[in-house]
Amino acid sequence: MSSKIFDKSKFFENITALRKEKGWTQNRLGEETGMSSPFMTNMKQGSMPSSRFLINLFDIFSTKEKMLSPMWLFFNIGPRYIAVEESNFDKDTIAALDENATDLEKLFFRIEKLDPQKQQALIQMIEGMTSLLKIS
Repeated sequence: MSSKIFDKSKFFENITALRKEKGWTQNRLGEETGMSSPFMTNMKQGSMPSSRFLINLFDIFSTKEKMLSPMWLFFNIGPRYIAVEESNFDKDTIAALDENATDLEKLFFRIEKLDPQKQQALIQMIEGMTSLLKIS
């Protein structure tokens, strides 16, 4: 049964399913996302992922044809991937951003390029996480 309540263990199970889809070990996923082994272990034990990890994760598992679904990743709702009509991840434009841009600024830039339905999915995910963390 699906729930809109964030479940850290289910989140890590979903990340495990993604890495196994590529035939990667936990260490390899850490390398590909730029995260250390201790970070991956801490996340497995319930620590929240960093925005950098999430950005890299979405980059790795999203393509021009399909986008990793935030609703599936965080809440186990709906399909693992969402079909994309055309690429919403314009890496050349992101690379052209000032090198001093923060991960959050780069993320907002990318979110602006998404269609409204995908933006709404991200809003729901963020609202769920801020509720979980009691951030107002």
